[in-house]
Amino acid sequence: APSKQPSTTTSMKPSTAPSTDPSAAPSMKPSTAPSNKSISPTTFEIKSMNNMCLTPKSSGSSLLIKFCKTKNLNQKWFVDDMGRIRNVAMNKKCVVKSGSFAALIHCSQATSSKLVTWEYSSFNQKIFLLMSYNWVLKPAELSNGKQVKVVKRSNSETQTWNIRWQNVPTSAPLSSGTFQITSRKKWCLTPKLSNSPLVINTCESEDTKWFVDNKGRIHNSQTPSMCIVRKKGTVIFGSCSAKSKFVKWEHGFFTKNIFLMLKTSKALKPSKFEKGAKIIVVNRDSDSDDQIWDLKLISKF
Repeated sequence: APSKQPSTTTSMKPSTAPSTDPSAAPSMKPSTAPSNKSISPTTFEIKSMNNMCLTPKSSGSSLLIKFCKTKNLNQKWFVDDMGRIRNVAMNKKCVVKSGSFAALIHCSQATSSKLVTWEYSSFNQKIFLLMSYNWVLKPAELSNGKQVKVVKRSNSETQTWNIRWQNVPTSAPLSSGTFQITSRKKWCLTPKLSNSPLVINTCESEDTKWFVDNKGRIHNSQTPSMCIVRKKGTVIFGSCSAKSKFVKWEHGFFTKNIFLMLKTSKALKPSKFEKGAKIIVVNRDSDSDDQIWDLKLISKF
């Protein structure tokens, strides 16, 4: 699902984001207990940067931002196992891209997965089409009752959303600090030598800490000029000045996959689950537990 990142200058510091609330992953319906894929144990609200809730219009298919009401089930959502955002009150209806606007229609009418499969960014708090990464949700205006559009991705903060899970502790946005990238709660993504493959290892060392900049490049906290870089079927500890298509990444909170921005069909997984195993690039499979990565916030900037 990727983007052409808009800024022309590069920041070595991660971008700021207004949300403090991302979390969890997809489920066909609200679930009562999380699975090994960290399926959301509950439903959630989708809040704009000015704290208004994504809400279906009372008639028609339009989606609006409106003042939040705790007991309003029209403002509650869940993600199914196809990556579709569905409304709790009208649980057979899905959020889709309809021209330049977001709409809520019967899921069976959403025939193109390119227009109905969404992801939420751990790094920049945007809600984007997984197979058309450049398209994101944005209120037309930040005021009550305004329609929600689907627009080209930019660095605008008006494109950011808070996902507020009901009764579930949430984590700070990863763009606000350093984090570890963990597999199976045990292994950390770890560099070795420059231009050598990244591996999984235990999580004690300082070089297991990373941060993301406003272009989607994942820098090593100990050696900030070095990033996670794709090299054919693996990823290496390489220069952050590498070509965009090899160095820009996204982590989806719904799937917990790490994938290339400019080729979202390609994701990371360990070649084995043992100390020193290389990280490889494979076809993204949101159903594969082997492709799940948790991001553990270590410190805020």
